[in-house]
Amino acid sequence: MNPIIVSPQGHSWIYSNKGLQSADDPTIESEISKEEIRFLYSHYRHVWYIRYVSSFDKVVSSNYWYVLRSEGYSLPSKTRNQIRKCLKSCIVRRVTGEEMVQYGGYCVYMDEMNRYREKGMLNTRILSKSEFAHWMENEVQDLWAVFNEDRIIAYMICRHVGKCINLVI
Repeated sequence: MNPIIVSPQGHSWIYSNKGLQSADDPTIESEISKEEIRFLYSHYRHVWYIRYVSSFDKVVSSNYWYVLRSEGYSLPSKTRNQIRKCLKSCIVRRVTGEEMVQYGGYCVYMDEMNRYREKGMLNTRILSKSEFAHWMENEVQDLWAVFNEDRIIAYMICRHVGKCINLVI
């Protein structure tokens, strides 16, 4: 689903949500070169952005963190109401890879892949149900799912990278 891509420069990346996100430990300081950015954009033509974080917990703030601050931001009323409705009718809980397969996580995965394909953004091979099951059961570290009745309607993968958690939705 979100295989890790390693660039020739040695950085690890995950394709998710129309972009490449760093899979490296963000607490370790390292730099990404313009050559690596060119390489990634030329080899992954459907990527809209590259998210790279390095030494995020340093004491001195940088312009990058200033741009990402969202103080005073609130969700629109309609969105808040939809979230409240969902919380009344859905359950969010941690699941195992086996539960992901058993309760319909593969259907959610296929819907996501089909949306990527329709928009011309699919640049990875779609996993079969058995490959998906193997990936969920053996390679994913932490899974959370949203249940509506007894079916999974959404899920999130939490990858532990050093002292941080990288969320893949």
